[in-house]
Amino acid sequence: MSLVEESLKYFKDKSVVIVTDVETDGSIEEIAGVLLGGSGDCLLVKDEGDNLPTVINVSHIAWIYEDEEQV
Repeated sequence: MSLVEESLKYFKDKSVVIVTDVETDGSIEEIAGVLLGGSGDCLLVKDEGDNLPTVINVSHIAWIYEDEEQV
């Protein structure tokens, strides 16, 4: 199973934190929000507020976990 399929299996419609391999100013980037879906090589995550969802290429994901503080 692909990372997209596994992520959707366990985390779809749940609050997650996605830790990426993208580094900015010496810090690893994290994206938090609700996992809405995904296909191909991308996941779609919606953060709080009126912002549009973020599309994340799975080649930049180090790991993903459920955000237990938001449960």
